[in-house]
Amino acid sequence: AVVVAIMTSPPHPATAAEGGAADGCSPSGGEARGAALPGRPWATAEEVGMDPGPLDELEEQFRRAVGNNELPGLAYAILRDGKVVRASAFGVKDLDSREPWRFDTLCRLYSMTKSVAVVGLMALVEDGLLALNDPVSKYLPAFRQERLQIAHNEEVVKSDEQNATPTREMKIIHLLTHSSGLSYGPAMGDESSCASEESYRQLMQRVDTGEVSALGSYCDELAKLPLRYQPGERWEYSYSIDVVGRIMEVVSGKRLDEYLRERVIEPLKLNDTTFSLPEGQCGRLATFYRRRPDTNSNDSLDLVDAAASSRW
Repeated sequence: AVVVAIMTSPPHPATAAEGGAADGCSPSGGEARGAALPGRPWATAEEVGMDPGPLDELEEQFRRAVGNNELPGLAYAILRDGKVVRASAFGVKDLDSREPWRFDTLCRLYSMTKSVAVVGLMALVEDGLLALNDPVSKYLPAFRQERLQIAHNEEVVKSDEQNATPTREMKIIHLLTHSSGLSYGPAMGDESSCASEESYRQLMQRVDTGEVSALGSYCDELAKLPLRYQPGERWEYSYSIDVVGRIMEVVSGKRLDEYLRERVIEPLKLNDTTFSLPEGQCGRLATFYRRRPDTNSNDSLDLVDAAASSRW
């Protein structure tokens, strides 16, 4: 239930194969025109007042990134005034099967899920059901000010007599601006750099194994970890938006995925945006690779999540 991954694709699935080998692409036009955003009119850059030079450069950069094995594949489209100006699909969605990357290939959004979640929260603000300056504890008692602690250094991962009690309430606006005092675990594939990061990593591991299986219980566990700083004191990327997700559940009375589908995803016609793949759609999911840092070799991508066995 944690807000970590959403898959998305253009609203109109492609019907023709496009894309090519890992060092090739579909040109803007030709096959791409029949598959990218069907029903949309096309125009040249000049016809809509755009300079084609930077667009050509962008496409060449995409082509080069795939050809150099920096990315296995990608698809993009540029629209102006409702008209498609450029659209291409490059490379493959799986390095073993060599299946081409298509315009309807599904990808994991990971942290871009935050944008979807925040739109859902602001809909509740517009409805008058909550306010950005509301204390988080108004909806989640585990975050009451007197129950929270601020770690006196980054090696502290539990209650400690040297820890301070927050001098101010954690508010919803602090969650939205990543200034809540919560923090984050190590980047995917990296080692923890301190005990605080390790405590977040261990919590997420409990989520992955199913030990912590609901967003409510996850947020309760999150509240047990000492804050890194006073709410509102500074910015630090964090799991704050996960807490926003739980607040939406409490206020709406619905599961997060159900609420976001009704208030954001369906109204915007994001037809292929979901927390888990529907039956029969697994073949559209791209395999996820992680690029090794500081390498330019042709073997620079490590497998993270194979599409055929993905939990999504």
